[in-house]
Amino acid sequence: QLETIGNSLHIKTKNFAISNLILLKKNTPLDSLLVKESERLLRNQRFIRSVSIEAEIAETSTDSIDVTIYTLDSWSLLPNGALSTNKITYELNNRNFLGFGHEWDNTYRENLNNSNSSFSSRYSIPSIKNTYITSSFYYQIDFDENYYKGIQIDRAFFSPYTRWAGGVIIENRFQKDSLSTTEDTYVQQNFKYNTFDFWGGHSIPLFNEQINFISTLRYLKINYTENLFQS
Repeated sequence: QLETIGNSLHIKTKNFAISNLILLKKNTPLDSLLVKESERLLRNQRFIRSVSIEAEIAETSTDSIDVTIYTLDSWSLLPNGALSTNKITYELNNRNFLGFGHEWDNTYRENLNNSNSSFSSRYSIPSIKNTYITSSFYYQIDFDENYYKGIQIDRAFFSPYTRWAGGVIIENRFQKDSLSTTEDTYVQQNFKYNTFDFWGGHSIPLFNEQINFISTLRYLKINYTENLFQS
């Protein structure tokens, strides 16, 4: 009975969420290594419990192959919470938001002594249009009103077959800190800055594609927009 209720509440993974992650292409020769690598990449997704890819000769054509992908979803909605003498925490994480394969993680904390609260949220997309370009949007503010927010777009070296990779992070942060001006004097200082982080890389197969030589280049810029001492 509980299994039936759980299945009725669970949103099944959409077909495009699976096809966005496989390395096989239409109208190309079937490569068994790409089949195995696609299985591995799918299995690494947190919203998939198991996967199997089967290939057989098409009934309508002797020079074509039908590829069937079988996947079993993991339970995607994960509420959590914790309570201590001075803090309460609520968490709600979704590993497969609306069946899209996207992740949405949220955490809320409240200090029971002074009613201050903190909050964080992160929304992640694992692959855009079968490119393995991932993107994340995030925001976090703590009990002291320090915060950061930003966007991250990456294409990692997700497989030995990956030749090009790169990414960008654009982030805005605000934080307070106590700094020493003299031996016995500390003042409160505000820091507010933007971060621009870009990188790119290329992989070259060596020794019959058994080893890859990877080279990367990175550019990082931190621009302080506020640097204010407070007495």
